[in-house]
Formats: sequence, structure tokens, C-alpha cells
Amino acid sequence: MRFLPEKQALLFLAAVSLFLTACEEQPILTTINDQSMHLDTATFFLSNLVTYQTPPEIGGHDYLYFGKTKGYNNPYALVQISDSDFNSNFNMVNFNDSLFTVDSMVFFLYYGGDSTNDLSSYQMRWFPAGGDSVFSETATNYLNFDKTIASDIISTAVLEIDSSDTSFSKMYLRFNLSPDIMNILSDTSTISHNRTFLIEPVEDLTDLYKFNSRTNLEGREPELKVHFRLVDSTSIDTLEFTFRSVKDASIIIPAPLAAADSSVAVSRGKGLNIIAYLDLGDLDLPREAIVKSANLVLFPKSIDSIANSVIITYPLNKPADISSFNSFEQDPLELNLNYFVTTEPKVDRFEIQERSFFQGLAHEKVFNYGFKLSPSIYNNPFETIYFHGFDSDSLYPMVKVEYVVP
Repeated sequence: MRFLPEKQALLFLAAVSLFLTACEEQPILTTINDQSMHLDTATFFLSNLVTYQTPPEIGGHDYLYFGKTKGYNNPYALVQISDSDFNSNFNMVNFNDSLFTVDSMVFFLYYGGDSTNDLSSYQMRWFPAGGDSVFSETATNYLNFDKTIASDIISTAVLEIDSSDTSFSKMYLRFNLSPDIMNILSDTSTISHNRTFLIEPVEDLTDLYKFNSRTNLEGREPELKVHFRLVDSTSIDTLEFTFRSVKDASIIIPAPLAAADSSVAVSRGKGLNIIAYLDLGDLDLPREAIVKSANLVLFPKSIDSIANSVIITYPLNKPADISSFNSFEQDPLELNLNYFVTTEPKVDRFEIQERSFFQGLAHEKVFNYGFKLSPSIYNNPFETIYFHGFDSDSLYPMVKVEYVVP
């Protein structure tokens, strides 16, 4: 580890500045030594950077993907619908009342792409047996999900133009569903109803197509519209309730690994993450130290690759026995969730602010086992960010810590 104290350099610069401006009207200038507290700065390199791979998890993204791109395959998506109407407290189980008669049910998936040349057919299945824990937005992937538990096909659809929509998506998939499905969703003898649907293209797609997910703020999210009649002693009302997505996820099969993927890289679609090991060496933060800043700096090999990207960092909660590239079916790391950081790029680099972690280090609330670096769920899942490693002449990763000591 290289440790570079900078206090003397700061004092020298302060003295030079005072000399060059001595003939002007001066404010009162003081050096660090004139204060009851002094600033220390330490810059050091990382001891190791290790990339590892886990199955990609694409829940919580703005889009649901179908088809192929850059070696990735997106065979199907999963959507779970709320059991309550979007605009009221009406619950699906209320349809069990004999006063209600469901006439029709339509599931909408709204197009979020630029191309209107998607002439493919899509089909829908569902999971009538079991509870609602069919999938997880944060854990379901192509290795641990069994598609064969889904039902036979219950509906098909092609992309249609929505002439009535003047605000959001102008195209959608419209899946017409049998009203009998609501008989199962509203059955009061079932404790936990299953409201998950699986959507997939009928044939293999050679291009990539995307539809709005529940997190997309610029378009309409997946929704189930139920048209029904309410019959009482005096009248018959024809009404509609809307049940929107509460969780959804694309299932993605990653592209084959390139040689560079085992260097220093992050990718959501390939499931690539980085472990940054820090050898703090001579850095001994006193308990009374106040950490002003602590930046973990990484330089991408291509500035274009970091546009609209975010890196998420977690300290490790215990040592990780990973010293070289490896693939895992589940993430083996135990993370300290109290000190996670999200970072946007600064022109040509990521400066990840770990001030809270280093302050906790001084107070012995955390221990230095390293950090996990991952791409945000909002990053383009089909892009990989490659960083300079220790073989770089000048753009090597480093950490700079500034702290005040009484």
C-alpha cells in the first residue's frame, strides 16, 4: 500500500499564497497549525480488485424486455397484479359477492420502444395454484425459476395502436382473459391468491423489444381492467376497476463472457460485480477524528460507457474468500446494508463517497473487509462498464481520505 500524507504540502501552499499577496489588503489568514484542530489527508491504493459473476436479476427496471440483443436473450417477463383497485379500496375477493357479475377482463402491457415494426405475437400464462410468492423482483433469475409450473396459454395478443391514449404509450398488447379467472382470484376459501402472469413471445425474436414496467414514470404500467355489473334491487350499473402491477421482472439469459469481463467490470445483464479490497496499512484513524471526505475513485476505460449509469457500493460484513474471477449461482457476499452508497459519474470517473463508512471505522462500528460495487437497477442491462486496474499508468483506482483531528 502506498500512503501519501499531504499536510506538509497544504502548509507550504498556504505560505506561498500569503507571500504572493502580502502587498494587497489582506483578510486574516491562518494555517492549519493555528487552529485547535488540524487536517490530515491520506491517499492510498487498493490491495486488490476482483470481478465475480452471479445470475442477472432484472426486476425494478423501467422496462420489461423480450427478444435478443448483443448475445443476450430475454425469453419472458413476470408481472404480479395488485389485489386492490387503483382508485379505491375495492378488493378482488369482493367479486365473490353474488351482487357482482364480471363480464370481461383485459390485461394491458404498454409498449415502451421506439420501433413500431414489432409484428410478433405474444402469449400469456398464469399460475392458478399456490400463493403469490411465485417470483421475487430482487432474486428471481433464469437459473432458479421454473417456467414449467405455469399454466397452459390463456391468451394471445399483438401490438395494437391505442387511439384513445394522448398522454403516454400509443401502443399496447391487449390480452383478453376469461372472466372465470376472477372466480379463482376472488375465491374466499383461498388464503393467498396468485395474481402473477407470464408473458412471452410466441416465436423467437431476433431483435429486442421493450414494454413499460411498473417503475416507468414516463408511460403506463401493466394493468388488469375488469368490467363488471353491480346488480342491486333497484338498478344495474356497468363499472370498471383497474388492478395495476405491484412487481414485475424480465428474465434475462446473459451473453457469453468476453475475455475482458474477468478483469474489472460491472454489468447488470451479465451479473458482473466488483469486490474492492482496501489495505489501509498506516491509516490509523483516531476515535476522535472527524472524517471530512473519503472518496473511492475508479476510472472507466470508456467515458461513453458511464453515461446515465449509477454505481451502488456496500461494505462487506465479513471477509470474502474470493481472490480471482469466479461465477456463483447465488451471491456469496454478506453486506452491511447500513452504509450503502449510490454514485453518479463525474465526467471521466466515479468518486464514491465513503465518508460515513470511514467515520464508522474510526468509531469501531464497522470493520474493513472491503466493498462490493454493483451497477444500479436503472443502468442499461445490456452494457458493461470496464474500469482501469492496477496495470494503468495513471488512472489506477485509489482512495483519498481527509479527516480532522483535535
